[in-house]
Amino acid sequence: MIRSTLALIRAQLTEIRRSKTALFWMSAFPLGFLLLFGFVMARGDARVMAIMMPGLLTTTLMSAALFGVALPLVQQREIGLLRRLRVTPAPAAVVALAHGITAILTGAISLVVLIVLGGALFGMQVAGSWVSLFGVYLCGACALAPMGLLVGSTARDIRTAPAIANLLFFPMMFLSGSAMPFAVLPDGVKTFARLLPTTYLNEAYSGVIVRGEGLMTLAGSLAVLLAIGVIGIVLTSMLFRWEGTEPIPRRSLAIIVAAFTVTLGIAAFAAPAFKMGDMPGARRVEAGAASGQVLVLRGATVLDGLGSRIVNARVVIRDHRIAEMSLDDDRVALPEGATVEDVRGRFLIPGLIDSHVHWGGSGGIGAAPIEMTDDRRAHDLRATLAAGVTGVVSLTDDLNEMRTLSNNVAAARVDAPRTFYAGPSVTARGGHPTEMFSFMPGLADTLTRQVETPEQARAAIAELDRQRVDLVKLVLEPGFEGEPMPRMKDEVFRAAMAEAKARRMRTTVHVGTDADVRLAIELGANGIEHTARGLTDETIALMAAKKITFTPTLVVLDWAWKRDVVRGSDAEARRLAIPSIMSSLLDPKSPLAVMLTDGELSQTMARAFEGSMRQTAKAIRAGVPVMAGSDAGNPVTFHGISLIRELELLAQAGMPLTDVLKAATSRPADRLGQASLGRIATGAIADIVVLDADPTEGIKAYRQVSGLYLGGRKLDIKALP
Repeated sequence: MIRSTLALIRAQLTEIRRSKTALFWMSAFPLGFLLLFGFVMARGDARVMAIMMPGLLTTTLMSAALFGVALPLVQQREIGLLRRLRVTPAPAAVVALAHGITAILTGAISLVVLIVLGGALFGMQVAGSWVSLFGVYLCGACALAPMGLLVGSTARDIRTAPAIANLLFFPMMFLSGSAMPFAVLPDGVKTFARLLPTTYLNEAYSGVIVRGEGLMTLAGSLAVLLAIGVIGIVLTSMLFRWEGTEPIPRRSLAIIVAAFTVTLGIAAFAAPAFKMGDMPGARRVEAGAASGQVLVLRGATVLDGLGSRIVNARVVIRDHRIAEMSLDDDRVALPEGATVEDVRGRFLIPGLIDSHVHWGGSGGIGAAPIEMTDDRRAHDLRATLAAGVTGVVSLTDDLNEMRTLSNNVAAARVDAPRTFYAGPSVTARGGHPTEMFSFMPGLADTLTRQVETPEQARAAIAELDRQRVDLVKLVLEPGFEGEPMPRMKDEVFRAAMAEAKARRMRTTVHVGTDADVRLAIELGANGIEHTARGLTDETIALMAAKKITFTPTLVVLDWAWKRDVVRGSDAEARRLAIPSIMSSLLDPKSPLAVMLTDGELSQTMARAFEGSMRQTAKAIRAGVPVMAGSDAGNPVTFHGISLIRELELLAQAGMPLTDVLKAATSRPADRLGQASLGRIATGAIADIVVLDADPTEGIKAYRQVSGLYLGGRKLDIKALP
């Protein structure tokens, strides 16, 4: 049997090699789709190409299985080749197996070619391993090849075979997320897609290529494919026909249809949710304990984060998303089984987003023993939530820790702000902020990527791209007068920016001077962090014209407020900060003691703060998209409450109060490509803060948090921090 199978496979491969038509379609079909997906749909974007590659591989394998198996089988029956094979020792199972293995071998070649060319032409990278990729391919081939055999067995002639194959091919391509991202399909189509084997194959490919998952993580989807394959292989023999004149056994056909229907029906209910159901580039968010809930918030005024408001609103939350928003009308029935909360007289806003934090920093100076402990980090997560901050952008933190935290929050395994991260900063050898990490050997290498040549810069960006960071932070900081720092050379910075731009990665730049800002803008930076020394009106106008986001982090320089915090004058800061850290800052021997007086250094810092406020006021008037970021983690810049102070400073700088809300909600979410966050809208993640006062009437309203929902789950605000 083995010899017969190998002989038939060899003969079929020889036939393919000699057939110019077969070779053309084997190469032209996948390559044509690769170029279409890459240049037209992905527009050369490596990350988008990676998101679309699973659909292309699924389509290619489907084509090989349906057309590459069915049509040769029917053709061999028509020309009498199967009749001749019938009188040989080769049974029907050998003929069917040879056709299936041939299709698998040619499909594997197409897979390798597509992955290699995707990398060469578009810079696409596979996050997972080749072993996992081929494992997924074999499971998919196991499921789809028998379908080609079934089409080949049921088709009466070469004219009807393509019609039957197309009847399966096009629905499985367009309804499974292969031809277009699964996330954009209507909900009804997504539900029906669970009955298609190609959906599970597309999900598994996506797991390896986009998310870097292994075979064990993908076990649910792979089990469905293997089950379909086993059933198909077993039942293929029931329909196999040597002659076109042989009748098709209807009983066998009914059994096969019933078997596939039952298998896919069970899969539709039992298989895990598809992770590819999120928009490309968006962070996946799961319901956790909110799964199955229906929650209705009635009577509040909704400020949606986009500039609109609804007075006396009804917000319906299903699972972890906002399902409906409308006026609260007693004549309209409430959803059956809903939990109803009366929030009349209060104001609902989206969860706030702090666009510049350092989770590794404690707000102290390292003098309190708790600062470097897990207890301090856990406290800061809760304190941030207690301030109404449900999302942060981490800049210069441990990459592995941020990935773990981000995944745990997204999976609803921990109550903490949603964390988007850049990981390590890209800076010059010995440049800022490496000097801040000298107290611990090796810490600077963890929190920065120090580059001296264009090659090193490109390699650093490529590494961060493989790690799927949300954005890249680069540092252009020459230091201060009398305190110079190594600054990234212009040609090195250019190489880093060019590499990031080629990979379509978001970039933000820590700047020191006006010249640094100009260079960053020239090279296509998406954002600027901190105010710059000597920032000119012309540069501000350029930022406005090019819509460069600007995160001034005013609070980190606001030492007048920080003195009040340390002395206990700010009640909210006193409530949210760790007492032992506050006490350590009051120590007369503390390096910060001189900052808590009205001496010369304090006056110098006050002038720097006033300059930053003037720059920010000009940027606001010019129309620069200003975002709220606290630089939390720096001395006396405590997590959570510092963002609230930043909002107060933005209002003081002249930002309209409606824009202040945008600066901490929809604007940072849009910058990250997270269209389901930072707003109260149908389909958005239900991260909602309840305030007792209207923040568009008075900036102090942000200090009056009375309720908090994280992904639809109500948190006990009194238990935080």
